[in-house]
Amino acid sequence: MPATIQVPVVSGPDVLIYNLPGINKLKLSAPTIAGIFLGNIKTWNDPKIASDNPGVALPATDISVSHRSDGSGTTFIFTNYLSSVSPEWQKGPGAGKTVDWPTGTGGKGNDEVAGLVKNTNGGIGYVELAYAIKGGLSYAQVKNASGEYVEATPQATAIAANSQLDALRKDVRAPIVNSPANGAYPICGFTYILVSKEPKDAAKIKALIDFLNWTMDEGQSMISDLKYAPLPKDVVAMNKAALGQVSSAK
Repeated sequence: MPATIQVPVVSGPDVLIYNLPGINKLKLSAPTIAGIFLGNIKTWNDPKIASDNPGVALPATDISVSHRSDGSGTTFIFTNYLSSVSPEWQKGPGAGKTVDWPTGTGGKGNDEVAGLVKNTNGGIGYVELAYAIKGGLSYAQVKNASGEYVEATPQATAIAANSQLDALRKDVRAPIVNSPANGAYPICGFTYILVSKEPKDAAKIKALIDFLNWTMDEGQSMISDLKYAPLPKDVVAMNKAALGQVSSAK
């Protein structure tokens, strides 16, 4: 099998959507999120959730977890985050595009998970930011490693990506979850394209590389409108160097 290179093209956040009528600004810390998805926190008025949300009248409603049933990069980012903040999660389900979920109902794709949460009082799940906005769903502010509750935005995602440049210079596949930087949203990651180093069709690979170079230059200005974050300049430079290794691109 020909060798491939992995090229990040955008970074984006996973958000925790929830269905709690009357509660529009829920806050969640890492231990609370892990506890919910491990099935250890079962009702919305649990003391751990209350501690994250002082003064908020939380209902005694049962928590109904929704997660992806199919393999996905969204799950990979979210479970990498959980593994980075919870030793119990790391030793249990772990990180991957699919995992054995300790609790909850599976849905195929971001749309189905969003639908499950939207139609379930007390529901919670994770989706890409654009799907939460499209569905008109509330999503939580998440406490980052600096102790700030941060809303998912392209700007907060860009802070996370730029804070991990040392690791990315060593391996462009390095995770960018749980960044220690002020203002960083903690549950985010890159979307990648795989490119063969030894393509069979010179015309097609030239068109692909031309497109990728456009996305890393002019195309970056359009990314925020799609609720993704532009690539760090150092990552763009690494991408272009990597694409130069493709045989027919030389």
